[in-house]
Amino acid sequence: MTNADPAPLLMAPAGAGDDDAFMALVDWLAGRGFALYPHQEEAMLELFSGRHVVLATPTGSGKSLVALALHFRALCRGERTVYTAPIKALANEKFFELCKAFGPENVGLLTGDASVNKGAPILCCTAEILMQMALEADAARRPWHVAMDEFHYYADRDRGMAWQVPLLRMEAATFLLMSATLGDMTDIARELTARTGKAVAHVTTSARPVPLEYSYLEQPLHEVVDGLVKAGKAPCYLVHFSHRDASETAGALMSVDVCSKDEKRSLAEALRGERWPSPYGKTLQRLLRHGIGLHHAGLLPRYRRLVERLAQAGLLKVVCGTDTLGIGINVPLKTVVLTRLCKYDGANTRIVQVRELHQIAGRAGRKGFDDQGWVVALAPEHVVANKRMENKLGRDGRKVNFVRQKPPEKGYAHWDEATFWRLVRGQPETLQPVFQVTAGLLAQVLRGSPSDAAPGFRTVVDLIGRCHLSEGGKLGQRRELGRIGRSLFRVGVLGRDRDDPRTVRLNAELQEDFSLHHALSLFLVYCLEKLDLTHLEQFGDVRREDDREPDPTDDLWAADVLSATEAILDNPVPVLAAQVREEKGKLVNELKAQGVPYEERMERLEAVTWPKPLADWLYARLDEFTAQHPWLEAGAVRPKAVARVLYEQWATFDEAVRDWGVEPAEGVLLRYLSDTYKALLQNVPGRWRSPAVWQAIGYLRALLAATDSSLVEEWESMRDGRAFSESGAEASVPLPERRATVHVVRDPKALKARLRAEMLQLCKALLAADVDALADAAHWSSELTPEDAVAWRKAQGAVFVFDHRMRLADHCQVRQVGAGIWEAVQTLFDCNGASESRVVAAFDASANCNAAVLLHVREIDHDPHLRSDA
Repeated sequence: MTNADPAPLLMAPAGAGDDDAFMALVDWLAGRGFALYPHQEEAMLELFSGRHVVLATPTGSGKSLVALALHFRALCRGERTVYTAPIKALANEKFFELCKAFGPENVGLLTGDASVNKGAPILCCTAEILMQMALEADAARRPWHVAMDEFHYYADRDRGMAWQVPLLRMEAATFLLMSATLGDMTDIARELTARTGKAVAHVTTSARPVPLEYSYLEQPLHEVVDGLVKAGKAPCYLVHFSHRDASETAGALMSVDVCSKDEKRSLAEALRGERWPSPYGKTLQRLLRHGIGLHHAGLLPRYRRLVERLAQAGLLKVVCGTDTLGIGINVPLKTVVLTRLCKYDGANTRIVQVRELHQIAGRAGRKGFDDQGWVVALAPEHVVANKRMENKLGRDGRKVNFVRQKPPEKGYAHWDEATFWRLVRGQPETLQPVFQVTAGLLAQVLRGSPSDAAPGFRTVVDLIGRCHLSEGGKLGQRRELGRIGRSLFRVGVLGRDRDDPRTVRLNAELQEDFSLHHALSLFLVYCLEKLDLTHLEQFGDVRREDDREPDPTDDLWAADVLSATEAILDNPVPVLAAQVREEKGKLVNELKAQGVPYEERMERLEAVTWPKPLADWLYARLDEFTAQHPWLEAGAVRPKAVARVLYEQWATFDEAVRDWGVEPAEGVLLRYLSDTYKALLQNVPGRWRSPAVWQAIGYLRALLAATDSSLVEEWESMRDGRAFSESGAEASVPLPERRATVHVVRDPKALKARLRAEMLQLCKALLAADVDALADAAHWSSELTPEDAVAWRKAQGAVFVFDHRMRLADHCQVRQVGAGIWEAVQTLFDCNGASESRVVAAFDASANCNAAVLLHVREIDHDPHLRSDA
């Protein structure tokens, strides 16, 4: 160790008293050049005194150091400590920070996707993971130390329960609750003291290490941005509340020269070698070369990470995005510009809350880099336009009349300068508790409970009694628990133990990762039971889970399983809107050809919706289901055909995005397809996964990997027991739990389906003579390149076709030929059905198991000059 690299905190002797441990911590921090703020020292002393701490300090005020103190105290006492974050990216970031401080052998990571060294004394995880731990039988007796970051999520209507349950169940734990916008915590602190017997210390300050200057401007956005850049107040983050607004602003700012020629050259160099695998990539590349970034959930994850890297390097002057950047993403900014002060919250358009404004504003000003941060709010566009016209026409002092621009009729709530200053000076709203009994909660408690009489029910009843709801709210949740319990018994998810009828258990036939957390997961099981009977009557048994290859009736079964699965997922709104536009376009052409009058055409177009296979059948099944399951809302099913349409067409992601015209929202499509893939694996029981269903799973898996490998590479690498640093290099993290086999070869059926899907995509690109698509579809060698393959394709006299025959058993063979080595052979057809050509590729699990694509092309018949023994 050197002076610049002091010893890890673990060097403090285990079992040291709190006083000695605190002094060791202070010395270590001093050795690294850290001088504690008064509120940091106060919070640390309270933690070392054994009290809970509510830490309400601004962004950038050093809350992470206080959490580090909590981890250190736990290590010295030989106890475990947990850090929770609202998003996986923040948990990952904290994991690497703590590895540097405590040594990688002492830090673990656990998220919904992956686990690394999960038995370590310090664990980084998402809040939902901690909630699962808190529901385990012995959670109340564990003397853990818990740092909960971004605790204002306690009031989140979708996820807030994950922040509340640990407070209710972990009675022996010490909690550090942190956020810049907590508001009044009196009630929560009182409940926590009553539950644990420990006092709660409130450490609060409004002083920021980097002070903020607030202003309200009645100027057009492009003038504001130009002024900020010229004044040296960049990088600027322009906050919007929709993907479309952010994208439109970014495009409009291309008229503002925000970067010098030298800065643009630096950007071009930084972007050299980047892949742009989707249609929107070209648009984003053009924006980035101009110095303008874009960051929202409609982008592919790889693009969002690229924007973050460029912003961290100081190469971007402007980033247009949504308010989600305020949740822990490490992007340095000098100025935050609020383009509007109203937002649509899913029900109404309203003025932003005090908490929301302060969360966003807190991103301005970089500690250690900036002495000042700026927060700018803009007046409504129509107000700016009217004021400018007044100034233009009334320069001589006379009163003028002109047609004033009116505010938008939809998606708008009025704000003015008084509104802004009220938000700036206001205190964050009091956090409201969120607690909801679900089938998934009950099943999770039962899965982890000891085998005494009905422990799950008692645990949940006790949880309801402890929760922070009003007495009326608790009564409603008890009734909900009774309804859900009876429903789970009816469909066979729950049953009584044969040896001890008092004990309630989960059905042993459900796969290990069967998910009940989705509100409609049980409904999917019910639908598959009914669908199974329907297909048996029509086609016989086409769903046996064996090694048979797909046939036409099995393809129909797979498509129907896809439709039933998609019906329980949230709607990808931009994609469905595009499908409606497509359907309307088809219909209007038909009606015009039939000579239908304009008024009737318009009336019929009003009724057009997106494709909904099995809609009437699914609605009927939902009516049956809700009759016995009143806790599930009638009308909750959402029929659609996004994944089904793509699977039936064997479309690439590029084709889907271009055909539907959803370039600005391609990230929404990718996330939806990822959700579909996970739902098929988690919610469709094994007995209904026919060969064609496996093929659909393989198709989605290959599509996801080929489109954005960052989604799959990170997920698989971490599940395989490897961690990657922020730069992409493998981290030197000892992993005692490293598994002997890699993820991709754990399930032979899933692997076979993925290899077949990759082979079909490869052949589709080959038949289209698309060099770029071929390069992305497989691995190549110097002896056989994508250009060679295209040359072979163009040299053939036959006109090849890509159709259903290519998926049949005799024409698409995948087999294991050695230890960890698989071979795929695909037959090609011409328009006459002749099949004299083939493509041969292989997969070596020891070589490229974590790549975006697995297959390595070995051979394309019939030209010996294009063969390779690689």
